[in-house]
Amino acid sequence: MRVPPSRDSQGHNRVRPIATPQILILRTDAQVDEELDSALSAVPEVAPVTHYFDEIHAAADAARSYRPDIIIVELTGDMRSLAALSDELAAASPESSIVAVFQPDQMPDNVAESTVMIQALRLGVEDFVRRPISSRDLEQLLVRRLQRRERVPQDVGRTIAFISNKGGVGKSTTAVNVATALAERHPERVLLVDGSLQMGVCAAQLNLQPRTTIVDAWQERDRLDELLLRELTTGHPSGLDLLAAPKAAIDAFDIDDAIMSRVLMLARRSYDYVIIDTFPLFDRVVMAILDLRTWPTSCWRTWCPRCRVFVDSLNCSTMWNLLSRNNECC
Repeated sequence: MRVPPSRDSQGHNRVRPIATPQILILRTDAQVDEELDSALSAVPEVAPVTHYFDEIHAAADAARSYRPDIIIVELTGDMRSLAALSDELAAASPESSIVAVFQPDQMPDNVAESTVMIQALRLGVEDFVRRPISSRDLEQLLVRRLQRRERVPQDVGRTIAFISNKGGVGKSTTAVNVATALAERHPERVLLVDGSLQMGVCAAQLNLQPRTTIVDAWQERDRLDELLLRELTTGHPSGLDLLAAPKAAIDAFDIDDAIMSRVLMLARRSYDYVIIDTFPLFDRVVMAILDLRTWPTSCWRTWCPRCRVFVDSLNCSTMWNLLSRNNECC
């Protein structure tokens, strides 16, 4: 039975709050960007992360990294191109919903619109949105696609990220302690990712000397899977696995939000708990971590109004756990 969506005071369908859905858009018409951005800004209770591409291979690589909830493509009536596109995107991210946007006046003159849609459905397209894209149509699409995904059991681990834009507040120490404590209860089911790429200290705190780091994951990105990810980790006597930070700051140059997203996606499928330490800098890599976290935790030496400004600036729907070294109520 279909679960009815929540409604606002005017009786309109509303998307239930979820953790920043990932939406990948493959288009050749740049006007699609403006239409989508405008429509998404008017949809309540949703804060999507959008990725725009105009080339299929780049889009497929991104789909493998981000595993988007929705992939939006253009429908022009060229079924051969749509078939190739759909096959490549489905292979890259099988769990994503492929949605087609279309303009009726750009469809083939000698073929009925319904016929084109039926052919597209047979090729893997799951839903449609008419252009120009309205916020109401997009909201209804999100209700249909995202609620369907919520009803499908997601066998993924919990992701806990330790975030702070200030150093020296005990963030790394707390991440290591939480990870080892969990590993003692769940041996070989906990992964600590040292996302402090410029100056990772997790290996030193665990008295480990890793032979491989997250740089190796980037170098093997084309064949990176759950098994290879485990092989790149370093074990600890507590039962914890560590994916270490680069050995030198310069080695972190190529580690971007895409590879971090891919690592975390695979990690959540391989481990019950994924603990992430981060560098005290607010950048795209940290944002990618926040987009995939189950529970973000921010560490501070003392509780102050700046902490609230930092958390509020992230526009995050998930409840935060704020830790103060002075044991103040946060």
